Amino acid sequence: MDSIDDNPFADLQSSFTTPREADKENIEQGFKEVNLDDPSPPQETDVQVDDEQMRDDSVRDSSNNAASNRGNDQDEKDDNERLSDRKRSLSLQHQQQQQQQQPQPPQQQAQHIPANGVVKLPSGKMYEISVCDPQKIGNPANSYILYTIRTTTKMPAYRQNSLTVLRRYSDFLWLYDSLCKNNPGVFVPPPPSKQTYGRFKIDFIEQRRQSLEKCLIKCANHPHLSQDEDLKLFLESDTFALDVKQRQLDKAEGKSVLASWGSSIMGPKYIENDEWFDVEKQRIDGLELQLKALVKALQTLSTQRYDLASSLAEHSESLLELSRQFTHSETLTRLFQMLADISAQSKRGLDELIQSDASSFTATAEEYMRLISSIKSAFTSRIDLFHDIKAAESSYNKKKTTYEKQKSVGQIHQYNIAYSLKDLAMSENAVHESKRQFERVSALIKEEMSAFDKMRMEDFKFGLKELVATLLQSQRSIHEGWVKYEQELKSI
Repeated sequence: MDSIDDNPFADLQSSFTTPREADKENIEQGFKEVNLDDPSPPQETDVQVDDEQMRDDSVRDSSNNAASNRGNDQDEKDDNERLSDRKRSLSLQHQQQQQQQQPQPPQQQAQHIPANGVVKLPSGKMYEISVCDPQKIGNPANSYILYTIRTTTKMPAYRQNSLTVLRRYSDFLWLYDSLCKNNPGVFVPPPPSKQTYGRFKIDFIEQRRQSLEKCLIKCANHPHLSQDEDLKLFLESDTFALDVKQRQLDKAEGKSVLASWGSSIMGPKYIENDEWFDVEKQRIDGLELQLKALVKALQTLSTQRYDLASSLAEHSESLLELSRQFTHSETLTRLFQMLADISAQSKRGLDELIQSDASSFTATAEEYMRLISSIKSAFTSRIDLFHDIKAAESSYNKKKTTYEKQKSVGQIHQYNIAYSLKDLAMSENAVHESKRQFERVSALIKEEMSAFDKMRMEDFKFGLKELVATLLQSQRSIHEGWVKYEQELKSI
C-alpha cells in the first residue's frame, strides 16, 4: 500500500520544474564566470564556446522532456539570449575601464641582505669614518690631543649604526698593536709616527689628523680586519680604558703555553724553502730605500719652498713701499704695485703647493714607508709560526719517548694509559694545527702582497694628480700676472 506521503504527481512536477531549475543554475553559473574583480577582460572566444555549450545542454534537456516542456522552450531561449547579452555588456564595460586606468609602476625589488647580515654602505664600504675636532687636553706639563671619531656602519655586531667616541694618539697605537697580534700575516695600516717636538702646532695636528683618519678607514674596510673584536672595541666603547685592561687580562688568561713558546724559546735558524718570499723580501728592502730617499728629498724641497715663500713676502712688501715713493708718476707707482702683486701671488701659490704636497704626495710616501714596517712584521710572524711548529714537534717527541719508555718497562699503570694516549693525541694535533696555521699565513701574505701593489699604484697616482693640479693652477695664476705686466710695460 502506498504511503500517505507519496505524491502521485511527483514525476509530473519534476518534469515541469527540473528544466526551469537547470536553466536557473546555468544562468547563475554564467554570471559567476564573469568575475568583475578580475583585472583581465574575458575572452570573446571563451564566451562563445560557453554559450554554445549551454545551448546544446538546453536543447538536450528540452528534447528529453519534449512532451511536458514544450511551453518552456521559448522562455529558455530568451534566458540564454539575455545571458549572452549580459556577458557581452560586461566585457565591453571592463575593456573600457582597462583603457581608462593608467598602468601601475613595477614594484621595487626588495633589498637583498647577504647571509652574513652585512649590508654595505652606498659607497661600497662597510664603514664610513671621520676623525675630526682635535682638542688639546690637560695642563702644559702633561697635555695631549683628543680626537672625535664618528663612525657609520651597518655591521650587525655593533649596537648602533652611528657611533661617536673620543680617542687620543696612544689609543691608535694600541689598536695597531692589537690588530697585528690578532691577525698574523695581514699588512695592518700603521698610524703616523711619534713626534716629540712641535706636536701641538696647528699644521702638524692637521696632518696627523688626516693620517689617522686615512689609517683608520683602511683598517676598518680591510677584508681581514673589519670584524676584529679590538677594532669594534675601539670604535664603540665609551669606557675604553677599562675595557682595554679587561681585554688584556682575558688574553693573558687564554694564552696557551704553546703560543708562549714561539716568543720565548729560540728555535733553530729558519731556512726559507719558498723562493717567492726571498724575492719579495729583496724587493721590499729596495722599495724602503727608495721611499726613504724620496721622503728626504721632499722634506728638503718643502723647507726650501718655505724659505722662498718668506723671501717673496719680503720682496712684495719692499716693492709696495717703493711704489709709494713715486707719487709724481702714476705709471711707475702702478708698475711697482703690479710687480708686488705678482710676488704676493707667487708666495700664495707656494703656500698652496706646500700644503698640497704635505697632505698628498709627501704624506703618501711617508705612509708607505711606515707600511713597509708592517709588511716586515707580517714576514716575521710567519717565521715565528715556523718556530711554533718546531716547539710543538719537540714537545710531542718528548711525550712520545717518555710514554714508550715507561710502557716498555711497565712503569705506567693501566688506568693512566688512556690519559697518556689522549695527551699524545693532543700534542700531535697541536703539531698539525701549527703547520696549517703556517700554510694559511703564507698564503695570506701572498694575497696581501698582491693587494699592496695594487693599492700602492692607486694611492701614488692619486697623490701625483693632486700635486700636479695644484702646481699647474699656481703657475697659471703667476703666468697671467706676468702677461698683464708685460702688456702694461708695452703701453708706456
